Amino acid sequence: MTTKKNENEANQPKKSKKSGGTALKVAGGVLAGAAAGALTAVLLAPDSGKNTRKKIADI
Repeated sequence: MTTKKNENEANQPKKSKKSGGTALKVAGGVLAGAAAGALTAVLLAPDSGKNTRKKIADI
C-alpha cells in the first residue's frame, strides 16, 4: 500500500545537483567567446601590419 505522499514523490522529476557546474560552463563559454571575438576584431580591423602587430603585442 502506497501513501499519497509517496505517489507524489515518484511523479516529480529529480532535481539536478550539478546546477553550479552548468553555470560555470556557461560563464567559461562566455569568456572564451569574448576573447575569440576580441582577437578576431583586432586581426580583421583595417590597419597596417605594423600597427596590428603592436596591438597584438599589447594584449
